[in-house]
Amino acid sequence: MIGAKGIETPMTGEGDRLEIIYCAESGFRSFAAGLAERIERRFGLVADLVEGHDGIWEVRMNGRVVHSNRRACGAMVSGDRILREIARRRSAPAALPVSRSTAGASREHPPPEGIPKGREK
Repeated sequence: MIGAKGIETPMTGEGDRLEIIYCAESGFRSFAAGLAERIERRFGLVADLVEGHDGIWEVRMNGRVVHSNRRACGAMVSGDRILREIARRRSAPAALPVSRSTAGASREHPPPEGIPKGREK
């Protein structure tokens, strides 16, 4: 991937991967490069700049959308708001994987002792 400064960059930063997808035709490249530099200064992460088309402006962290002008009806948000969302996601605990054996299991509590299951009501 091409980093903010236009050169090949390795992924860095505790496994977090950031992508900024921008439309060059819409003039978003300089905003994307500036945001990538701010992300690197604040978090030590190198964001990959990915050239898109049709007016796209999207920031993804680990494959999940942080902001997309497609979801926000074309609206652009400030870089500060995107930085706050990245900080929030980095500080949130990782979701625990769901095992196949418990994926569809009921979440109801067992009946109190002495009451057969099905008669607790």
